[in-house]
Amino acid sequence: MKMVHVEKMVTKLQAKFRQKLAMKKLEKDVEKQKQKLQKRAQQAKSTSNEEIALSEFKQRLAKKGLTPEAFYRTCDPEYKRSVPVERFKSMLNNFNLQLSKG
Repeated sequence: MKMVHVEKMVTKLQAKFRQKLAMKKLEKDVEKQKQKLQKRAQQAKSTSNEEIALSEFKQRLAKKGLTPEAFYRTCDPEYKRSVPVERFKSMLNNFNLQLSKG
């Protein structure tokens, strides 16, 4: 009779131990997820104005069915590998992209 009682106690202790281990693992996982989210939030904050402008430019080109590369080729038909600012601005107007000056 005592043996059965001891076995039940051991089983209960084992279950509590497994439960505590599982909780510790969950706490570690939650902490890792928090750190990942904080890192992502910091990266989102550190997005530069240039990246924002490029993203906006790409979106507007996509609406017109163009890629940045295709737009550049239309701005540089002689393949000089450079585009004067005035030509770039005029092509923006031609394609009606209306980017903000900022």
